[in-house]
Amino acid sequence: SRRVITPKGNNLMQAVSELMDPSTGQWDECLVRDTFCAEDARHILQMPLREGVHDFVAWQFDSKGIHSVKSAYKMHMELKSMRKNGGVGRSTAKAGNLNTCNDDSWKRIWRLPCPRTVQMFTWRLRHESLALLTNMQRRGLKVKSTKCFFCGHADEDGGHLFIKCKSVKVVWRELALEKERREL
Repeated sequence: SRRVITPKGNNLMQAVSELMDPSTGQWDECLVRDTFCAEDARHILQMPLREGVHDFVAWQFDSKGIHSVKSAYKMHMELKSMRKNGGVGRSTAKAGNLNTCNDDSWKRIWRLPCPRTVQMFTWRLRHESLALLTNMQRRGLKVKSTKCFFCGHADEDGGHLFIKCKSVKVVWRELALEKERREL
């Protein structure tokens, strides 16, 4: 699941089998170390090799290696976000953000024993589609500031507004929902 960080350069290898010693069926350590940076080589050499498994072209942006419109669209949106934010990562990829990659939290959300509106709100919070200041800015809307409306100290994202903001914690307590807030 980890991507290689070594630039491809003039490397013409097309298959994993080209990195293996044909006489032993194991990694050709010298070739791996000569081809990849030290960190990549270390990770590659730790990977076990299985006999009888044929090489195939895999789409690196999907956990199963299969290209789909969905995975291509996801990659496109991530690249668009990276270009917009001036580099690797997303503007929302920071402490306090509720969004994590590739998990099944949506299944848990839809199984919650609560009204459908609460499930929908939770799903939208989880997928950064609520009208929070950082989400609006990320989508290209002009906002004066992304600072939290209530405390003015941190960027207003889902993690801050619903979990960390000290000013909003008071509201949770007043509504007798402090326990639920902690479970987020």
